[in-house]
Amino acid sequence: MTQKTDAATARAPTSRELLLGVGRAFGGSLLFVLPILMTMEMWRFGMVLPPLRLAVWVGGALPLLAVLARSLGFRDTAGMSWRDYIADGFVAYGVGVITTVVVLVLFDLLNSDRSLSEMVGLIAVESVPASIGAVIARGQFGAAAAKGAAGSSSYPAEILLMAVGAAVFSFNVAPTEEVLLIATVAGPVRGILLALLTMAVMHAVVYLVGFRGEHRSEASGWSVFIGYTVAGYATALLVSLGLLWMFGRTDQMPVGVVAIETVVLGLPAGVGAAAARLIL
Repeated sequence: MTQKTDAATARAPTSRELLLGVGRAFGGSLLFVLPILMTMEMWRFGMVLPPLRLAVWVGGALPLLAVLARSLGFRDTAGMSWRDYIADGFVAYGVGVITTVVVLVLFDLLNSDRSLSEMVGLIAVESVPASIGAVIARGQFGAAAAKGAAGSSSYPAEILLMAVGAAVFSFNVAPTEEVLLIATVAGPVRGILLALLTMAVMHAVVYLVGFRGEHRSEASGWSVFIGYTVAGYATALLVSLGLLWMFGRTDQMPVGVVAIETVVLGLPAGVGAAAARLIL
């Protein structure tokens, strides 16, 4: 009954608000994806990644976009249902695809020298971070979005935002050769030290050094450290492992090397996860 009442009283956005929202989405999409669109490794992987990995990449992004639309507020969320959030997710992905295509065309990367499958792969790889930027833009650049976001302070929403921050910060590093190079020379001892350093930096960024948006908690220090910093770092490691798998950096690699690779990529991913809690 309450849901019906809320839906009935929800104000439809004006044409100006819709145009502003779309403009913010395109701006955020370009802001997030431009460094990735100008990276040669991403061009190469977009053209050679197997269709299965591309399908997993895009298929996993669509539900994530819907959840982000609910958590961050792609538009004012009063009276909205999950059908609306799913629609917003598809809109964000469409914005990401358009932004990607426009920039790739301007860079002459979508031309007659490419096969259709290569062009589709390029667009599929690049459009996901572009669409994430489109969703985040509404929450960050829209004055009303933060007020309208539903459930943005819940624990699952915090973990989700950390996962998004981890992906955004580590996405343009994951396909590079440097991750594997660092992993092969680091060894297990340096890997452990790097993991401890990453968690220390994450905790300090969010709770200790006084950045704008710093979090305060009435829970004990250990409770916060385990519930947010350790959980956030574990989330960043899972994101890192997923990205390494997608870009083929785990193929035919010993488990030990994959573990250290994950920890190495976990440094930018962890910093991104911590930054997301301050920014988003």
